[in-house]
Amino acid sequence: MDQWELADDSEEVHQLLLASDLEVAPCGRPPRRNPDSTRRLVRAGAVHGLRREERLVAAVTLTEDRTFEPGPECADLAPVLYMRRLSVDPAAGDALLGLRAARRAVAFAREQGFRALRSEINPDVQGVHRMLTSLGFRQRGDVTWEGGLPAVQMELVLAVPPPRLG
Repeated sequence: MDQWELADDSEEVHQLLLASDLEVAPCGRPPRRNPDSTRRLVRAGAVHGLRREERLVAAVTLTEDRTFEPGPECADLAPVLYMRRLSVDPAAGDALLGLRAARRAVAFAREQGFRALRSEINPDVQGVHRMLTSLGFRQRGDVTWEGGLPAVQMELVLAVPPPRLG
């Protein structure tokens, strides 16, 4: 039976991230990943992992730390949760793992009272863009280039504050 947990093994998380990146990297160009960042995020309790028996098969990092500067198209909402490093084990043979990880992020953001969930993704990985769009995320702004790779901002508005009167 699959079980969500806060990941506690940064090496396991980092290896999953690298394997996932290699599987979906457009033109064989995965992003560079820093194991120190993985250790820091795991220690902070920001990495949600899906365990199938003894194996980590999916993970998603959720943090309030702004991971990119939101463009003017993003809603002016607070608090905001940032989703990044969504990764799945290609050897697990389960095409729904990415969707399950994204749904986990949405559910967690709602449960914790966040008004928006944001992510920055590579638009060349079209499956991720389609998946997030199917969950209600909207692309905000045009493609930018970060570190030689294209990036787009995606946002899911979870709650709109009431209008200010007066």
